[in-house]
Amino acid sequence: MKKYIISVLVIAGLTSCSDNGVQFSGTIYNAAGKTISLSQIDINQTFVVDSVKINDDGTFRLNVPKNNEPTFFVAQLNNGKNQITFITDSTTEKISVEADLKAANWQKSIVISGSEESVQLNDMISRVDILQTEFVAVASDPKLTQEERKIASDTFTENIKAHKEYVHQFVFENPRSFVSYYALFQTIFDIPIFDMMTRDDLILYNTIATSLHIVYPNNARVSDLCNRVLLVRHAMAQQKRTEEIMRDADEVHSPDIALPDKNGDIQKLSDLKGKIVILQFWASQSEDSRKANKQLAKLYKKYHSQGLEIYQVSVDTSKLLWESATEADELTWYNVCDFLGGNSLPIKLYNVTAVPSNYIVGRDGSLIGKDLFGTRLDNRIAELFK
Repeated sequence: MKKYIISVLVIAGLTSCSDNGVQFSGTIYNAAGKTISLSQIDINQTFVVDSVKINDDGTFRLNVPKNNEPTFFVAQLNNGKNQITFITDSTTEKISVEADLKAANWQKSIVISGSEESVQLNDMISRVDILQTEFVAVASDPKLTQEERKIASDTFTENIKAHKEYVHQFVFENPRSFVSYYALFQTIFDIPIFDMMTRDDLILYNTIATSLHIVYPNNARVSDLCNRVLLVRHAMAQQKRTEEIMRDADEVHSPDIALPDKNGDIQKLSDLKGKIVILQFWASQSEDSRKANKQLAKLYKKYHSQGLEIYQVSVDTSKLLWESATEADELTWYNVCDFLGGNSLPIKLYNVTAVPSNYIVGRDGSLIGKDLFGTRLDNRIAELFK
């Protein structure tokens, strides 16, 4: 299943501006004359709410909209190369910040006050920034030996593990914090640190979704998270059921398939018991599937008289495209399709995630091969007909 990746910055609550906004001010050293802009990040859009030129002494002041629920903002300099991320809610009055544009590490130079969640957020961002910066410094060193690079890689892996343990503890201590939400969507080298499709990580997402929903039941971001968690839980339940079916299939027989051919006649896979069957899932618009058809044609011609059958299940949704492809490729074996695409039951039963995909079904109906192509498929079929 396709994994859902959510941008770490797309985090916001409902906006309800009042006349009395939040004051975001401070000093950024070595930034005199530069423009600092402030953007609010909503679930469907990002928009600038204020901008100002930094004074000669490094001071600045920006006006932040007052929001009823937690909202994330990003102040940016140097075309976004330097950022300060913070969070406000209905109780926030003023946020102050200090930073140094010439600091060796920009993120570590940021000091925020006036908002405890913003302080926690900045710490969370700094932790990941340090992990990434330290690894890049080592990995890019041309003088390192292969062994030293391996050690650096292992150390990085351990540091990631330690960070995940820290976030795990933070989430369970602060389940109703949007900082916890933010932490679960941070990335390193654009790769998510946490994966909602991993059962252990899903526990954290579920904890935050449930807890935030109690406090902010109408928040668009929270509702979106709740929906995503439900979808993943459903997908995992389906995957578990599929694995159970496939496990039983390995021990007993393959799940049966009964779908219509181009004439509308139902063709059952179980009716081919007693023969060696190549069960293949394909699509007319898949170039690899069309190439695989050529290999199937050679195998069918060579072994059909000895008891080889081919049962193809198309994942097409267009009858015209499917029939055109079967005629163009001169497919004379069993070919079925229900035009439900990825929602077709056989796709789920056999846990098909890509096409072409195939199984070899033995004479007794058991699965004796999976995803064999090219010479591997040729050799396996040859063995079965020795």
